[in-house]
Amino acid sequence: MIGSTKISPNQISISLSGDTNMFQPGDVVNGFISLHLDKALKIREITVSMVGWCETGWHTSGKDRNIYKEEEEYCCKRSLLWGSRNRDTRILAGEYVKPFVFQLPTNCPSTFQSKHGYVWYIVQVQCRLPGMFGSVKPVTRPIYVYDPVVVSADPSIAELPCLPLPIEGEKQGENFLWMKKPVLSAKIFLDRSAYAPGDQILIDGYLCNKSNSPMNCTLSLNQHIICYARSTTGVLHRSPLKAMEKTTTVATWRPETLLPHEKRNYIDEPTINIPSKNIVSTWLRNCSFLEVHYSLTLLCYTSGFHSTKLVIKNIMLVIGERRKTNLHYHSSMSTTSSSYASDPSDLVEVTIKDIEGSPPSYDEVMSTETKDSSFWA
Repeated sequence: MIGSTKISPNQISISLSGDTNMFQPGDVVNGFISLHLDKALKIREITVSMVGWCETGWHTSGKDRNIYKEEEEYCCKRSLLWGSRNRDTRILAGEYVKPFVFQLPTNCPSTFQSKHGYVWYIVQVQCRLPGMFGSVKPVTRPIYVYDPVVVSADPSIAELPCLPLPIEGEKQGENFLWMKKPVLSAKIFLDRSAYAPGDQILIDGYLCNKSNSPMNCTLSLNQHIICYARSTTGVLHRSPLKAMEKTTTVATWRPETLLPHEKRNYIDEPTINIPSKNIVSTWLRNCSFLEVHYSLTLLCYTSGFHSTKLVIKNIMLVIGERRKTNLHYHSSMSTTSSSYASDPSDLVEVTIKDIEGSPPSYDEVMSTETKDSSFWA
């Protein structure tokens, strides 16, 4: 027997240089692959690859029962570490280390995960042993890509202008003579239309309650995730894209109750804090099948017998970064702080929440037809 034909995934480890797994498009991803062998091993090849891809999917039930899915690939770069693609190789027992270097594309989207779609990037080591069934379960390590939309009051570096944003509306009621008159009204201006995680929305203007009942108000920040996919059920030709949208309220602000016939003025009033967790830049650009948008909803209402409601919604905001910033990634796996020459007052800390569980390998996601039931639910 020339050598063992068995290897365990815990005999292979992936280390990233600088102990960081947070990158921006165009960055170089490098590190080392370590191989520990207690005895000689017979292999065909051991490769390392960097893969980035998106997948969306959901199913419908009832009369319109269908399965929808779509996928696209952003990068798939591979390098041979040990062995040969054409013949078997014997590796002696010992400790082995090989470096790897990959470069992310300049136009890849941010890492993202939702119920019906995700964008993943991984570094993966694949070991192939001799024989027809020589593939071993790959060893993977996630890398996180963050591609912010640059928003700033400085037009020389901003991708989008941060102009004031008006919110205005009124709700009419009916008096005893059936003559309509405005009873609830709002006219406020947001200090700007684009924000970064950690910012606070400031408002100027007024809220007015002309009714005989107290008025309560809520300003909500909503995240809209839109997934696109095509039907895979009984389709002989390429079906049109269908959309699945999920809207979640991520932050709210509630001022004190307005008394009957009260008009309240605001000047630089602090309202919603833009969260630092679970926030990805608007649009999720360079991704064909996932979109992320943010909006505000203003709700003013009175209760009682003559209840009235004023709703102003779909006030679109942009969430991004003030500039190419310091990126502080807080993870159970690693922490990084990358410095850029910039004004410290214009920097924002970005926190991206760890995604529970290990990421799937590229082969598991892209080549198997039966998907994880939690993804398709």
